[in-house]
Amino acid sequence: MTTAPRHGCAACGGPLPAALPGRSTPRYCSGACRQRAYRMRLRSTDVAAGSSMAAQAHMTSFVGRTDELVELVHLIGEARLVTLTGPPGAGKTRLAIEAASARQRAGRTTVGYVELDAAADLRDVRERIADELTRPENADPADRGARLLVLDGCDHLLDACGTALTEVFSRLPGLRVLATSREALRHPGEVVYPIAGLPAPPGGGEETDGSPAELLRFPAVRLFADRARAVLPGFRVTTANARHIGALCARLGGLPLAVELAARQTRAFPVAELHEQLDKAPLHLLAEGWRTAVPRHRSLRAANDWSYGRLTADEQYLFRVLAEAPGGFGPDMAAALVESALEPAAVPGLLASLAAKSLITAVPDVTHGARFRMPETLRYSARDHLSDSAEQDTVRERAAAWFVTVLGDFGDTGVLGRTGARRLAGERVNLEHVLARPSAGDDERRVLLNAAVETLDMLMGAPAAGSSPTQVPAPAPVLGLASGGGEPAARHRLRALSAQAVLAMWHGLDASARLLTQRARTEALRIGDHAMSARTGALLALLERPGRGQAAIRRLRQCLGASRLQDDMPMVALCLYLLARQVLTTGEVDHMAETVDEALSVVRDEPVAGPLLPLLLARAAVALHDDDHVQAADRLTELLRCADGRTVWSAGALEGLAILAARGRAPERALKLLGKAGELRSEVPSADGWWYGQVDAVRSGVIAALPQRQVAAAITAGRELTVSQIQRCAEDLFSVTERETSPRSPLSEREWQVAVLVSQGLTNRQIAERIYLSPRTIDTHIRNIRTTLGLGSRAQIAVWVVQSTPHRSAG
Repeated sequence: MTTAPRHGCAACGGPLPAALPGRSTPRYCSGACRQRAYRMRLRSTDVAAGSSMAAQAHMTSFVGRTDELVELVHLIGEARLVTLTGPPGAGKTRLAIEAASARQRAGRTTVGYVELDAAADLRDVRERIADELTRPENADPADRGARLLVLDGCDHLLDACGTALTEVFSRLPGLRVLATSREALRHPGEVVYPIAGLPAPPGGGEETDGSPAELLRFPAVRLFADRARAVLPGFRVTTANARHIGALCARLGGLPLAVELAARQTRAFPVAELHEQLDKAPLHLLAEGWRTAVPRHRSLRAANDWSYGRLTADEQYLFRVLAEAPGGFGPDMAAALVESALEPAAVPGLLASLAAKSLITAVPDVTHGARFRMPETLRYSARDHLSDSAEQDTVRERAAAWFVTVLGDFGDTGVLGRTGARRLAGERVNLEHVLARPSAGDDERRVLLNAAVETLDMLMGAPAAGSSPTQVPAPAPVLGLASGGGEPAARHRLRALSAQAVLAMWHGLDASARLLTQRARTEALRIGDHAMSARTGALLALLERPGRGQAAIRRLRQCLGASRLQDDMPMVALCLYLLARQVLTTGEVDHMAETVDEALSVVRDEPVAGPLLPLLLARAAVALHDDDHVQAADRLTELLRCADGRTVWSAGALEGLAILAARGRAPERALKLLGKAGELRSEVPSADGWWYGQVDAVRSGVIAALPQRQVAAAITAGRELTVSQIQRCAEDLFSVTERETSPRSPLSEREWQVAVLVSQGLTNRQIAERIYLSPRTIDTHIRNIRTTLGLGSRAQIAVWVVQSTPHRSAG
């Protein structure tokens, strides 16, 4: 490539000094001019003055992507070709320009920008690259260090870009290329750097404290606020709108283009209404981009359609039907959704192709085979294309049929086993999506699928763990109970009846449970279903109320053993829950520690988390009865964490901690905890039973021990306690309780347990996970251990444990 000789200093235009032997003509007349040029580059952020996209990018602030920017700049220095990939609207162009600008500001890197959006073929690609490389400021690289060429929008010209780069790399050994594409170029030596959306609040902010400061930690929220201020000066993230903004950003997957387009609508809609409008017509709402942007960046629909239009017919069909799998999908579900339209053997390859094009993403850490998900912003387009093709009803019917097949044993026997429960939990969102559609007439499959969802809720703890058994309404009537419909329909009705009987018992609605069980038993005998006859017989036996005492416990344990042998997880869950209720309502606590511990081990080993919360409270109740305060504190803090604010069981944990505080001669603290527990229980009717009698006795005792004014102040303060304050209160209570349980030992029982785990080489976090405490509490225990024993390090604690082991047991 021939270039004109340089006649003056690139900074001031003055004469240049003579070149040294064997060196090219200098670019600058002096070191001062070289520094001046560097400062000018540092101030300039215009990577490519001739590019509308590059110029436009620097008109707005760059939000987030700090780590990605650092990594990308490093990769550019290591590889000759780096391809930045990601779904439509992920911000690939902006990140590429920022990375190129960073390289330019670092000095001795000449940056060029080539926009390929309107390029049609290899000839166009070659011409655009040549034009950029021969611009005057890019023409003579001899004394200017490395060159970096940003090749933006390679999606539709992958082969042409590969050919052109092979040619230019051979001519210019010092050239480096940063390409943007939704798919890798698959060029020799290429390093692929994928990006997705900006980090958004988990659960739409539900897993945070909901404060503006907390949500503004997430780049997606900061981007929304920044772009909203551009159209609505004075816009701020406030307590009133923070959760709506967090939910909106999470739903959009943090995708920068979608977040920016949504933020521009704040001049017309309040954020809460904007989130609602997103349900109705998302692609119409997210359509007001910059007029100066290239067409595919002016709306979310345009960005998505750019990719959709470049798919093969088979890829387009699969992309459309995957809109009916909002909860993610594996190859088996994808094959079911395209049944008879595509060959099943072709589906894995098509999924791989869509993943390569950034239209679906692989779900990490999947235990049972490959799984993918489609970003919500892409699903908007897939759903519209599916609706336009009039295939939606057909695909939904295929999904319903597939779920009936997946249920397997549940459809045949009414039993949801370990494997089925785990599989159904993984497909829960998809199943609810299928059931949400309107049904024409009685569809017996829906009866079965609804029963499966309700049963899964019971196993996972949704109904009973969050509600009082006295306030849950009776189960909805089973659809389609009239006779007829053939053998499959009758079997579906029977499974649904049996499932609803179990659910009614789970909620303590024994009268409804007895009616449903008798109807199910009659139906089972009518059609000769021996397995269901046996199951309904077991349900009736549990409903016979064998009375209080060990007779009831023995019957529950027998049923539990038989249910585990049959892999009947709903019946396992029911027996465990009834066992916990037996302890809490009747006070059957004598010699029950081993039984409840065994029940807890079943819950933790099997996919039946539903009874976990009542069993934890039952175990704490037994420990309190046995004056085992350490065990009680363990289970109550575990319950407090697992209950996650759900009223009944959080209240139970606070009541148990109040009992501990009262026994530790801390009546004011006990009253505060009872005040908070009372506020939670005010949302549900009060219930009678042994546990509530224990709590009432403690409440009466601490009220009698305190002046009336102090009682009122403590109750009021308790009602205002936050979650973090409750946690600190529980942790402080540990110290009081533990020191009183072992007054003659240098360490409390808890401190000894922590010391043993320290001697085993566990970190504070590992110890916390092992014994269900927080790392902060473990750190406090270790400081207390070192102070009590006069030791200076963890290693000395380990030596002390070894020396003390003959005299004590780790428990």
